[in-house]
Amino acid sequence: MKDRRKLYRSASAAILGGLLITLPATAAEPLKISKDQAKLVGIDTATLSETAGIASQGFLARIAIPPQQVRYVGAMSGGRVDNLMVVPGQAVRQGQPLAQVTSPELLKAQLEFIQSISHEQYLRETLGREQALSADRMVSPKQILATRNELAIATAKTAESRLSLQMSGMSDQAIGTLAGSRIPNGSATIQAPIDGTVLEIAVVSGQRVETPGAQFKIGQLSTLWLEMQVPAAHLGRVALGSEVTVPGIAIKGTVTAIGGAVDGGNQAIVVRAEIANPDGRLRPGQFVEARVPTGANGQGIWSVPSGSIVRMGADTYILKEIEAGYQPVPVNIQYESIDVVTVSGELKGEDRIAVRGLVALKGAMRGLGGGE
Repeated sequence: MKDRRKLYRSASAAILGGLLITLPATAAEPLKISKDQAKLVGIDTATLSETAGIASQGFLARIAIPPQQVRYVGAMSGGRVDNLMVVPGQAVRQGQPLAQVTSPELLKAQLEFIQSISHEQYLRETLGREQALSADRMVSPKQILATRNELAIATAKTAESRLSLQMSGMSDQAIGTLAGSRIPNGSATIQAPIDGTVLEIAVVSGQRVETPGAQFKIGQLSTLWLEMQVPAAHLGRVALGSEVTVPGIAIKGTVTAIGGAVDGGNQAIVVRAEIANPDGRLRPGQFVEARVPTGANGQGIWSVPSGSIVRMGADTYILKEIEAGYQPVPVNIQYESIDVVTVSGELKGEDRIAVRGLVALKGAMRGLGGGE
């Protein structure tokens, strides 16, 4: 071991003498070298975020719609679907017609409404005539009072009939048209309750529908949920507020909820992230890979080129560029392959690290006495 250490010191001394690298007293102290000397021996640096990148864990995820963004709508009265006006996947606006339904129940309610407004109108006109004749004592106050009471009852009946039509799915505009024309048609329009996308249609033209029932499912897809299946053993790698990405799609989200129970079948926990979907590239029910950056004890976990690693016995370092040269930063190896090493340590994405031409720097550090 002593002979090996002397060999490193001799090699380091030769390199340092030629490059003017100041040999530190310990591996934790900076290796001082000018930028010109570093360039001369071919030392290349890159920001940590420009290397292989921050390490992340991939999980199977299912796209789902938040329940508050879904509406079910259908005919309010039993009848026959005469006309479908939309198709699945179509974008709709609030109030847009979805289907036309002809209903015997609605026709009956329309007739009752016409009778109610006609009777109310008759009593209102009658009360007006009686009040005009009362000045000549041709109509008694008792008669006027009786007519006024009948009018109040008729008005209440009209309001009840109007409410029945509204409950049957007729809009206020359609009811106003019916009141003016006095022509019933038994037809009602199913309208979109919100802006969104038609997700499901449960009827076809000519089909008989009953109430209660929902024939259309409308959803707002601008914001969706990613429901990730995270193995219980990996749960410590995910935290509330963690950023979530979908490879191949320039979309990011945030972890908003972590399930409290483990699925007995696959031993996974549902972790939910909220993700923006402005261009509609994600679809409800779709399965994707969701990636979550991992971390340990508040330290970032990064994937770096294997050539940027410096080993000193049991210790491992990355050389971070500083004004005076390079600062060895202790790191812990999480995973290692031929080209890439995943490490954790006190590093930031904007830090520049040495990635190539480290022979002189490694020799200087190993010459201190802790090398391989």
